[in-house]
This record gives sequence, C-alpha cells and structure tokens, in this order.
Amino acid sequence: MLYPLNKYLVVEPVEETQKEESTILIPDDFEVDASPYKLVNLLQVHVDSRLKPGMKLLTPSHMIEQVSFYDETRYIVPEHCVVGFYGADE
Repeated sequence: MLYPLNKYLVVEPVEETQKEESTILIPDDFEVDASPYKLVNLLQVHVDSRLKPGMKLLTPSHMIEQVSFYDETRYIVPEHCVVGFYGADE
C-alpha cells in the first residue's frame, strides 16, 4: 500500500463505461477525457487529512497523477485540488 505524505491522497478513478463508435482507427488503450473533472474513490489519506477512505471525490482531471512502481500503478492527487465529495441524499 502506498501511504501518501505532503497533503497527497491515493485515489482510484471511477471509470465510466461509455464508449463511442468511431470511424477513425485508434488504439484500444487510447483514452480521451473530455470532462474537466473526474470522480475518484479515495483509497488512502495522509496523516493530517480530515477525509476518510471510501469517499467519492471530485477533482480536476489534469491534477490526477499516475505513479508506477514494483509493477503496480497508483493514482495520486493533492488534497487542495479536491473541489467536493459525492454523497447520497439522506
């Protein structure tokens, strides 16, 4: 498990399974993210965070960084870039 420091959060992007048909041939692994924001699942927080793992957060797409090491891929985002969280209406 990656334990974040310096106000970073370990997240997992929520994938939307919407694929458009195209007449242009592009590789299957090529992704275009048209939305400026992305919903992510919070996996791990830094020690001073008030956020809780399991929350769904909204953050700018371009601020999500991909980190790969030991054959693992993780995603991190600075906590100050989180613009809100998603919760069910009660």
